[in-house]
Amino acid sequence: RLGLRLCALDSMSRVMPAHATQTQTNRPGYVVTDTHMHRHSQDAAMSRDPCWSSSPPPACNVHSPKVLDECFPDSFVARLKGLVHEYPGSTCSKNMYATRHFFRDAQLAAEIRDFLPPALGITHVLSDMRVIRYPAGGFIAPHVDGERVDADTLKKSTTSFLLYLETVPQGEGAETEFLEDEGGGAVEIDDPQITLSVSPKAGRILLFPHHALHRGNAVTRQFPKVLLRGDCY
Repeated sequence: RLGLRLCALDSMSRVMPAHATQTQTNRPGYVVTDTHMHRHSQDAAMSRDPCWSSSPPPACNVHSPKVLDECFPDSFVARLKGLVHEYPGSTCSKNMYATRHFFRDAQLAAEIRDFLPPALGITHVLSDMRVIRYPAGGFIAPHVDGERVDADTLKKSTTSFLLYLETVPQGEGAETEFLEDEGGGAVEIDDPQITLSVSPKAGRILLFPHHALHRGNAVTRQFPKVLLRGDCY
């Protein structure tokens, strides 16, 4: 099996605020950070995750968006990119311009779970996933994600994840933006307050609660946005 690698939050080429903290635990192999929503795009404040212990956390600890880099080896990311050629694509959607490739793979789901730091408390990744490819002009409108039922355990998912498979350069769009939600998940907002903006970077994974209001900005020019979308708990 591929080994676990260092997980660290990429600061998106910006200086970490003085009040932010990034803590490496006493267990080798990870730096785990917690990205909390706030009122300034991309300068996400970070606070310490729960400490490592001899046993895994009893429940999912993803209560706010978390961004982790380099959890997944390049060879694994390349393998995921190849999925777009293995499954048919669908463009049927009322709130997005993209092609989705749906598939079910319990073994792959287990591999993704095993690459994640135990401190996140993720015990299951659902086997139903999709690779999404956004072309130039591709986007997804503001929305919240729905929970899904794990076919194996009949438990409901709590957390969404986006595992980016391509890097989109800064200034070329394609950011995943979280929005201040004052209406219980309302998606029609004239001038939404951006609380966090995350740029696609190959191998980066973004995890967040299903109820977090977010959108995907339009992709510009020749840089496709490609990601693996899944659910976990």
